Amino acid sequence: MKKGALLPNGEYAPLQKAKYTFDFSTLKIREIAAKETGNMVRGNGFKTCPICGHHDCFRFVPNSEAFVCFSSECGAKGSIVHFIMYVKKFNYSQAVRYLLDFYFNDDSTSTTA
Repeated sequence: MKKGALLPNGEYAPLQKAKYTFDFSTLKIREIAAKETGNMVRGNGFKTCPICGHHDCFRFVPNSEAFVCFSSECGAKGSIVHFIMYVKKFNYSQAVRYLLDFYFNDDSTSTTA
């Protein structure tokens, strides 16, 4: 059973609705990361980490929609929500709203805006 804040029209509030009805793992992290940073994906990652700026340490985790930075100073890792939090300097709620606004389409889960 769904829990969370309901809007007066009976719909779930956007963040609650996203939590219960949208699987963020359906977003293609490589495509969104490239678009958000302007960097080209090379192999399994970026030549330069978009978070800390170190070279040859940022990778996308194979067979998942996750990333990791192997830099000793950065160590960032996570999902597409975490990636947006790092590069946009957003908190979790802001990152979810951003993804919903720019990448969520009610008709499908494609990454086209």
